[in-house]
Amino acid sequence: MTPYFLVLLGLFLVMLEFFLPGAVMGTAGAILIIVSFVVFAMNYGVGLELFGFITFTVIFLSIIIRVTLKRIQGNAAEQTIYLDADEEGFTASKFDEGTIGKEGVAATDLKPSGHIIVDHTQHQAVSQAGYITKGASIVVLRGKGAYLVVKEKEPTS
Repeated sequence: MTPYFLVLLGLFLVMLEFFLPGAVMGTAGAILIIVSFVVFAMNYGVGLELFGFITFTVIFLSIIIRVTLKRIQGNAAEQTIYLDADEEGFTASKFDEGTIGKEGVAATDLKPSGHIIVDHTQHQAVSQAGYITKGASIVVLRGKGAYLVVKEKEPTS
């Protein structure tokens, strides 16, 4: 096989990788491109010709990548496997909103994080300010991510 055919086939496989993810096409394309360099060097020698062949291959590879990425971005959402939806506001876990304003007990020392018990349920919590000892009465102020933000309950006189 000629090195020109190998490099064209390799570039085509690299382009396919963008549409068929899984690294199979891209890896095969990269291997074919490298093999084309070796075949070219064996046929034409190592010199200015090889440098030119490698340079043009890199230029064509960058052009293929740019054109392919623009084509992917220009496609309608139904015509591509890539997710175009915005993930703004996504949280992996959320605090229990029903506990805000309620009183509970520190199940562990909060230094500044630990666990609390509110309504007979254990929750992850973070102290708003400082250290809270195990067994202390707490008040839930708000939530942040998976944690409840608490403060120690003021003693009533």
